[in-house]
Amino acid sequence: MQRYVSHELFHFVGRGEPEARQYDLLLTIVRSGWLTHPPHHPMVAGNLFVNPNARLSRNEMYSPQVVCFCDIPLQELEIHVQKYSRFGLAFSKEVIVQHGGAPVHYIPMTAQIQVSGPWSLEPIDAGEYFDKMVREYHDLFTICERMIREKEEWPAVQGDSRRLWTLRTFFDFHVFSYLKFFDHTLPDHHPENYYFEREWRLIGNLQFAVKDVSTIVVPTSYAERLSADLPDFTGRRHFLD
Repeated sequence: MQRYVSHELFHFVGRGEPEARQYDLLLTIVRSGWLTHPPHHPMVAGNLFVNPNARLSRNEMYSPQVVCFCDIPLQELEIHVQKYSRFGLAFSKEVIVQHGGAPVHYIPMTAQIQVSGPWSLEPIDAGEYFDKMVREYHDLFTICERMIREKEEWPAVQGDSRRLWTLRTFFDFHVFSYLKFFDHTLPDHHPENYYFEREWRLIGNLQFAVKDVSTIVVPTSYAERLSADLPDFTGRRHFLD
């Protein structure tokens, strides 16, 4: 049986919080049927904040409101839980896909990209190249918006504005929000070695039924408490030493 990728996607809760708080958060999530992003309100979901003055290659320009998961087999979670927490829950990939989730696209910041064109150019770092191109993207849309506003034919202006808005929404939400730059030279246990996460993102919050939860992960010391607090949970329980 392959152990490269998982058939379920894990979300660990309460990074940096005391264990008791992490366990309480896990119970709250399972009982409420909501897995939410900050500000953790079910009715506030799926916005995107863009800072055009920040750098895309630092993962700072696009800040989508997403719920994140890792695609790591259960037996290989040790490094990940050391970075996040030992309290988590998992859903089958099918559940996440049906809600619109998808994996991010990882880009090593110093990858040497040979830019194609009518002239020969020296290779450029991926981070620098993407930063340059996304600035061009924002500048071009600003120009297009101004040109559309200057049109005299009002019906045409409305139609072109809708098309431009739809196109920009597509790129901002479904392309740029799924790019993640990383330093491929970092050691495995480094907290910023993002590639090890095999991250999936779901824009907005996830509403689920308890039966959708395939696995709950807690330390062994919480095994009895988990059985008492969630007696109706019939999925898999995995205990970490």
